Amino acid sequence: MLVLMDIDQTMLASRNSGLRSMVAAGTSLFGEGFHAEGMSVSGRIDPLLVAEILTLNSIEPAPDTVAAFRRRYAETFEAGIAQDIEVWSLPGVTELLAAIEREADLTLGVLTGNFEETGTLKLNASGIGIDRFVVRVWGDDSPHEVPHRDHLPGVAIERYRDAVRRDVEAGDVLVVGDTVHDVRCAQAHDCRSLAVATGHTSAGDLRVTGADLVVEDLTDTDGLMQWITRKVRA
Repeated sequence: MLVLMDIDQTMLASRNSGLRSMVAAGTSLFGEGFHAEGMSVSGRIDPLLVAEILTLNSIEPAPDTVAAFRRRYAETFEAGIAQDIEVWSLPGVTELLAAIEREADLTLGVLTGNFEETGTLKLNASGIGIDRFVVRVWGDDSPHEVPHRDHLPGVAIERYRDAVRRDVEAGDVLVVGDTVHDVRCAQAHDCRSLAVATGHTSAGDLRVTGADLVVEDLTDTDGLMQWITRKVRA
């Protein structure tokens, strides 16, 4: 079984540091007045966020502009990590990840809307670390011209096959996340979903999505592992 973990508000928190760093990057490139007013970032992928924030500021998201913004965003975030950005793992996460790693039949992966460079910075700064994730799928990994989070579980399945040299059925893939987008991307590929209400979406709203399991947080390691592994052991 492949267990795919979202990053922001699922495994860790950072007080919206990503969006704040995007604004700081835009300000350094395009001047004062660059803003992100009215933007919603929860569960969305970075390529679309970058295009939206540039458009919001009347800047054409041309490929060269997007690439320059992405570089400055990563530089700004890395500098912030070294100075004042605080990143921490959420309750129960380190225990759950360790329990997953102890199960020979489970493979740990990350599926996130973050760009690789900033997602890696967050994971390492939180103490979770990037190296433990065998499968890694980032926000810009969609194979389609118009990217969408729903494309990413399919990428994860292919990378799992490449990494472990065996197939995995969609029903043996679990997406763990804190937003409706996480649940829907799992459903788009007939994968299982575990929704956790540690982000900005309530448990009630997550249940409406039809997630296979909804929990308030990830602190019940034993109970979660029993649920995760029930099909493996069936």
